[in-house]
Amino acid sequence: MITGVWRKAARSNNSGACVEVLEGATSVSIRDSKYLRNPLNDPATEPIITVTKAEWSAFIEEITGCGSALNPAQLCATAASDGTVQLTRSSVSLTYTPAEWEAFIHGVHGGEFDFTVRSVA
Repeated sequence: MITGVWRKAARSNNSGACVEVLEGATSVSIRDSKYLRNPLNDPATEPIITVTKAEWSAFIEEITGCGSALNPAQLCATAASDGTVQLTRSSVSLTYTPAEWEAFIHGVHGGEFDFTVRSVA
């Protein structure tokens, strides 16, 4: 189980439906807050995507338009025709509503999810 304080974008709606992100020492984890609100879902099987901080930085750079084609993110966001966005890495996918994704993107552009890759001493 991943522990720590999950954060969401400041613009996330009051119902708590949002992209949630947890910064670890060397990684970043992402989950969908809707999963745990459904009492039929098992917390032990909650889908969580975990990437290295370098992968997260590449993803954030890609979103903000500052990315380099030489450093592609392994985390992929794909928009559907209905406006939902599917965030995928390997075999794990999370699906966000247009409002959830918009709040997250606003937070990304506001620097709310900039996690500096720190060197380990």
